[in-house]
Amino acid sequence: MSDFERKLKEIEVPSVDVSKHQQEFRMVLLNTKKTAITGGLLICLPFLFLVGLMFNNYTQIDIKMLTFVYDWIVEHDNRFGDTSILNWIIRMVFLLGPILAIIFNLLGIVHVRYENSKKEIILSIRVKWLNIFIILVCFVLLFLMLSYLTSQTGR
Repeated sequence: MSDFERKLKEIEVPSVDVSKHQQEFRMVLLNTKKTAITGGLLICLPFLFLVGLMFNNYTQIDIKMLTFVYDWIVEHDNRFGDTSILNWIIRMVFLLGPILAIIFNLLGIVHVRYENSKKEIILSIRVKWLNIFIILVCFVLLFLMLSYLTSQTGR
């Protein structure tokens, strides 16, 4: 037996106590990349509408690539008014899209852990900057959309 083999036999094998792992349940709610993509898709239409609104009404610059969503919605709203189902669907997408994007992205970065021994639920937030950025953009979009809707209701 060589010196190396003798030293290997003298090393203590580490032991792992798996009973603690069974008491802890950690749940990842959603994938962060998928929620970021979904959130980005859900805020595309409201974002394009607000960009078109700013370019069309405030800067008086008509760039068709940026104002086509705004022009289409205004034309459809003027033609059919509140009786159109499509107008109500668009309004729901504008309001519910950012809200759903916030929920999805929060579910992507929030981890839930239950400790059975202490009877505690522990929430932890992973720092995923893309998801946090989308959440902040969604809050800004919601604020701007609600401000726009409030200002249009008073007219």
